[in-house]
Amino acid sequence: LAQGELRKAQPEGPSVSRLARVGLGITVLAGALLAVVIASFVVGGSFDVSHWRDAAAHEASAALGRPVMLQGALQLKLGREPMLRVGAVRVLNSPGFSTPDLLFIGETRVHIDLFDALRGVLRLRRVEGDDVELRLERDAEGRVNWSPTQARAPGSAGASKLPDIDIG
Repeated sequence: LAQGELRKAQPEGPSVSRLARVGLGITVLAGALLAVVIASFVVGGSFDVSHWRDAAAHEASAALGRPVMLQGALQLKLGREPMLRVGAVRVLNSPGFSTPDLLFIGETRVHIDLFDALRGVLRLRRVEGDDVELRLERDAEGRVNWSPTQARAPGSAGASKLPDIDIG
């Protein structure tokens, strides 16, 4: 009878030690995932973000009032100072000027302020480029190719205002 009472006293279902092991396993897995995320920021993990190339080019074109083309790989490197690397950047000239590009940058590296980015503010720390070609022109009528209002398509309304850019 004493053995029967002992069996009734044990809880049914998984044992407490098994639940503790499962909880410990979940905690270790979550901690390992968090460690990987932190390590990618500290060490500087790199991610291919080329699938956002067209959206980024569209936003840059809207901000500058002229077509912008991003070519090659788009790579985001995390770290204390995140960096976006673009294979090449082309800012197209307005029609009527001698060259198709106002600006060409072979490889572009844009360094971003981490703490501002975490607050949702994009602040550029540094912009670096290789093989930079900036072609500033004035045509026979006195028009300049660097004016964003003259780069707008015919029939578009009003002048555009360039966004404020903070270069630390």
